[in-house]
Amino acid sequence: MNFLVDAQLPPQLAIWLRDRGHQAWSMCEMSLQNATDRVVWELAERFDAVIVTKDEDFVLLASTRSGPQILWVRTGNLVNRLLLARFERAWPEVISHLGANARVVELR
Repeated sequence: MNFLVDAQLPPQLAIWLRDRGHQAWSMCEMSLQNATDRVVWELAERFDAVIVTKDEDFVLLASTRSGPQILWVRTGNLVNRLLLARFERAWPEVISHLGANARVVELR
């Protein structure tokens, strides 16, 4: 599965995803941390990637048009270690929902 990690999430998350066998790109790693939502959306479409984001705007976009799946991170602000631990715990369920083509998957 392919993932595009939005700029408000740490690049370490893209590394974590790659370590689990996925293709993952961080907007920060690509020096696109200031990209508009439209650019993020278009890149995700081009890469056939799930957008991993804290930004509710992508959830609203997904409700009005076709396009990429959204993994909506709703954990609040966590240090990287705790954020990655939250991903580790929730990952089997997240992958299950994404694999079932859920349009938006929330990670709390």
